[in-house]
Amino acid sequence: MTKALRIPPSTGRPPLQARFTAGEGRELAIVLPGLRNGCDRPLLQGTAALFERAGCDAARLAFDYAEDEAFLGAPGAEQFTPIAVDGRDVVAHLSAMRLYERVWLIDKSLGTLSMGAALSAGLCAPERTRAIWLTPSLLGTPLLSWMGDWPGRGLAVLGTEDPSNRPELREALGDSRGCLCTWWRGLIMALIMSRGMRPRSGPSPKPSMQ
Repeated sequence: MTKALRIPPSTGRPPLQARFTAGEGRELAIVLPGLRNGCDRPLLQGTAALFERAGCDAARLAFDYAEDEAFLGAPGAEQFTPIAVDGRDVVAHLSAMRLYERVWLIDKSLGTLSMGAALSAGLCAPERTRAIWLTPSLLGTPLLSWMGDWPGRGLAVLGTEDPSNRPELREALGDSRGCLCTWWRGLIMALIMSRGMRPRSGPSPKPSMQ
């Protein structure tokens, strides 16, 4: 059964909109939209469907500014604040609906910032949460720092033709402890995080996703 959800914001903004599909009630998948790439588009629609078929409850978010040209053209600081606040509000509200055995956070581009802010704020229990970043906005944003604040596990997938695939990004990732960076030329880069990303000081644990 699918129903509409209105998530109360912590600011004076209008309520956030989501479509919630009830599954078995043991695991929750929160799907956050990307820049001009909402949850009704093939990538995120298909991703949400995979989790639904696995029996997860699924919440597909809609951000009204994801296709707002005026908002997208605003200076970075004016964009990051509402994106971060919305991410924290969404995760806090949905995670409080019940004590899930596992919470999956899946997002694309703009949504990766929302999820990063929520994880950085400590709103998710690391042992019960898994994060999947699809084409994360890693350069020119606070996301890489937010990812480092979170001590949990995750997977980030980035196209090698993505604008973020630059030497300074690869250098920052190489200096991080707790992550494994794997490249397939012409395809994707996969960054696997185990217990978070931290400045390297000694041997790194072998990353895994469970």
